[in-house]
Order: sequence, then structure tokens, then C-alpha cells
Amino acid sequence: MRAVILAAGEGSRMNGAGSGEHKALRKILGISIIERGILAMRDAGVRDVTVIIGYAGDKVRDALGDGSRLGVSIEYVENTDWRRGNGTSVYAARNTVGNDEFIVAMADHWYEPEIAKLLAANSSGGVVSKLCVDLDTGSPLRSDEATRVQVIADGSIALVGKGLSKFNAIDCGLFLFNRDIFGALQQGFAAGEYELGAAANRLASTGRLEMVDVEGFFWEDIDTEDELKAASRKLRRSLPGSDDGLIAKYLNRRLSVPMSMIAIKARLTPNVVSLLALLLAVFAGVAFAFGNIIAGAVAAQMASIVDGSDGEVARARFMSSKRGGLVDSVFDRVADGFILGGAGYHVLTGSPESWEFVIVLMAVAIAPMSMILKDRFQLATGRKWQSELDDGAARVLLATRDGRLFVLFLGGLLNLLAPALAFVAITGMLLLVWRLVLAWVQMAPGQMTPITMPPETPDAVPALSQSGSEAGG
Repeated sequence: MRAVILAAGEGSRMNGAGSGEHKALRKILGISIIERGILAMRDAGVRDVTVIIGYAGDKVRDALGDGSRLGVSIEYVENTDWRRGNGTSVYAARNTVGNDEFIVAMADHWYEPEIAKLLAANSSGGVVSKLCVDLDTGSPLRSDEATRVQVIADGSIALVGKGLSKFNAIDCGLFLFNRDIFGALQQGFAAGEYELGAAANRLASTGRLEMVDVEGFFWEDIDTEDELKAASRKLRRSLPGSDDGLIAKYLNRRLSVPMSMIAIKARLTPNVVSLLALLLAVFAGVAFAFGNIIAGAVAAQMASIVDGSDGEVARARFMSSKRGGLVDSVFDRVADGFILGGAGYHVLTGSPESWEFVIVLMAVAIAPMSMILKDRFQLATGRKWQSELDDGAARVLLATRDGRLFVLFLGGLLNLLAPALAFVAITGMLLLVWRLVLAWVQMAPGQMTPITMPPETPDAVPALSQSGSEAGG
């Protein structure tokens, strides 16, 4: 599939008329708006990109080059009629897209990569065109100026336009078209209509335009400085993983996201952040073993927090990879071994009780088991185990990695490491049994249904191996 990026407009509301600057080259966390769009397309499986240039086209071309730095191949098409409307930019791509479906995206829109993946996964095989819409009509910062969409009950789109008085969705600026769009554009040009919205309405009037609902995902149409700031805030909010435990979700992420911003400014890679988390865990284990339990407790909790940052940095910088996911998963297991081993060694020094031997052995043995079960479940079924959905009430046990490290943190501060390890051992066993029973039921013959997975790119990280506190167990 090819993507067509419309980057011909002037964007005078942000840069000022005739400034010579192109707003799509403005940066969010070190990466330009247009590059974020192209990288999102790459992660959705797109490798061929056509960029339509006009105003300040040389600057766009110089910034993007041939696309190899971004992992795609970029072809440029100049649109000398860009002042008439963005429909002319889509029409300029007619000789580059072939006969297959293609994505059209606005260069000045920021959106989560998941939106591009969702659009690509909703291909109709060329039967109808698609438009990403947000059913939360207040989602963009200036929703009063957004392009409005009227969606009917079956998911078809009835009307698109800025001046609609009756509407129930907002246009997100991403389309999936077949070649029907060019005929609709020609009809519009004959009638003096040069905006893409007019052509979209022609497709809608014949039932050839349907919605892709992206409500709940983050995006922003960036026309002003305020909207650029809003996109930056939304990007920060989108960085945490989607499968966090309770401690990670409500405590760790409040600290890991600011840490990630520092790491991004320092241009640290996700693997470097993973290594920092491992080193903190090693220090925690050694501190526990030598009796410095407060220092060990604090270091263990810091390791848990920093472990969430590597995934955030990867998502912000589009540096997720299967190799990175493998490294993070291995580092997490080694980190758990040091922390639990060090805490257990401290508990067993002196004259330990028999039950202390048991709980130390249980805690060390059980810690990796729930993650192993999740891995095996995904390998067997093709579906990721999502703790927030699948664990149900068992989430309150605090038995996932973020929870058990937090319990050890409290146990160290209160000089109650033995009870903390007992809690980790017992809740870990309960969670393992709970997940095993649920997985057994779900994997029964006739219970599993085919799952449609989004396109996977060579370097895309399966959700299971993405970095993060809960992703570790």
C-alpha cells in the first residue's frame, strides 16, 4: 500500500504568510510533524510514500530526502495549483498510486501510529473508501473549526464539511481511497470545487465512503501554535503502554513520563534506558543482600519506574523493535532475579524459620511464571493476554511485576522484607493459577475465534514484548 502525504499548503496561520517556513517541519519531541506521519505509515506496513509539495517544497524535500532514513521510499510530486484547494494535491498523485488502494494523510496532522494501523487494517479491498473519524466531537483543540462528518447507523458517511449544523463525528484527516476518488475530483473541478471534502461528499452520496472509528486515540489538526502544544501534550499522554498493572498505571507512569522526556532530550535509546533499569535492579539486589534494605527498596522501585521509560522512549522516537523487546524482556527477568535473590538472601541470613525458606523459594520461582504463561498464550492463540481485560478482579492482588516490586519497596522501608516476600509468593501463585484456569478455558476447542491482526512490519514490536512495567509480568 502507498501513502500520499499532502504537504503543499502554506500554513500561514502558524508561520505567517510568506514566511518561507513549512509548518509540517515543526517538531514535536524532536521529530517533525510530517516525519511522525510518515513513520506512523511505516509502522502500518506502508513502504512507498508520495509527498505532494508546493509551498516551501524545497525545504520539505531537503528535510525528508529519499526516505531511506525513515525506512520508506519517498517520491515527490509538485502541485502548482495548491492554492486552489487540497483536492488538487490528491489529484496530482494520480500517476503514482497505481490501481491499488492508497492512504491519503495531511502533513500537518499528528496522530497516534495506531490510527494508521487501524486504517490499513480496515481495507475493504477497494470496494469502498474509508475516512478516519472521531466520534468524540470535542477531541481536537479547536473542534469548532474542524471538518465535521455526518455518520449514519451502518457506518456509512452521509456528509462531510466544515459548515455542517448536524454532525456526530470529526474528520481526522486520514483517508483510504481507491481510484474512484479521481473521478469524483474531476467532477468537482468541473463544478469549480477544489477541496477534497467536496469529492468525499460525492463518494458518500453513492454509498462509497465509510468511517473508521478512532475514538479514544489521540490526534490533532495543527494549524496554530496552541494546537502544536496540544499535540505535544497528547503525544506525552499516548506514551504509556496499554497493559499496565495498577501501580504502573496510577503511580509509576506519573514519574516515568517526565523521565522519558529527559531521556528523549538526551537522545538516549530505549536499550540504554533498559540497561539503566537493569543496573538499578542489580544495585537493589546487592543492597538488599548486604543489609542496606532501605537503599535496596528505593532502588528496586526506581528500577520499576525506569523500566516503564524504555517503552515510552521507544514509542516517542519510533524505535520499537523486536530485538529491543527481546532485550527488555531478558533484562526484566535478570532484574527480578537480582532483586528477589538479594531480598531473599537478606531474609535467610542468621537463623531463618522454615516458612522463610519456603516463601523465598516460591517468590523466586513464581516471579517469571505469569510472563511465561502470557508468552505461551500468545504463541498458541495469536492473541495477546491483556491484564486489564483478562485478569479481572485478580488485578487487585498486585501480583504483576509493578505490584510485586512496589510491595518489596514498602517491605524494605518498613523493615518487613520477609512478610513482603510472603505476599509476593502467595499472590504470585494465586495469579498464576488464575491465569492458567482462564487460559485453559479460552483455549478449549470451539472457544477460540479467528483474530484479525494489524499488518506487521519487519521491525514492529508485538504488543507482548513492548517495554513497560506490566509488560514485564
